[in-house]
Amino acid sequence: MNEKTVEVSDQQDESQKIITDKIFALNQIRHTDPLIRALCTTWEECALQLVHDPDTFVRMECAGKWQACAELLFDDGDPVVRKVCAENYEHLAAKLINDRDENVRATCSKWETLVAELIHDSSPLVRRSCAESFHHLAELMINSSDWEVRAGCAIWEDLAVKLIDDVSWEVRAICAHHKKLASQMKDDSDWRVRVVVDSCLNETSF
Repeated sequence: MNEKTVEVSDQQDESQKIITDKIFALNQIRHTDPLIRALCTTWEECALQLVHDPDTFVRMECAGKWQACAELLFDDGDPVVRKVCAENYEHLAAKLINDRDENVRATCSKWETLVAELIHDSSPLVRRSCAESFHHLAELMINSSDWEVRAGCAIWEDLAVKLIDDVSWEVRAICAHHKKLASQMKDDSDWRVRVVVDSCLNETSF
């Protein structure tokens, strides 16, 4: 067994001990490796001590695993941490519905109780997320002037039928992922759509 193999084995042993031994994990929360600190968030007591960790991934793990941590992190300076809070906890998503970051607001749109407030959001990304999340809203948004929103509608096969001749190749490419429609799109004017068609017909569909 060479030195590198021994080192990997030791790391695996350390990781296993962290997730099975809370006392050991508590002694590792100041470890220089952020991945080790992230593992420590397996334990709520450790996670609460890591909510202000300088590493974004560690804070994401805290927020994703423990509600008590998310309550402390929903206004974190990094939008990816706020996004995790909105993704996992509806009441925190409600507080983030007007977040300055469009990705956070898009995540809020996944909650049925909140989505109605976001269908007129200034960001096409957010409105696209609304369409992707709820079919009844996609039906209302199918004629949007923004291709991104229509692309969100196109993930629903019955709506994609109405979009296979869309002016945007990006929208038609989404339609082409549906196997039943792909066979009708073999001669699409855009090569990028035809690539999707070929892939879909030769493999699997949505």
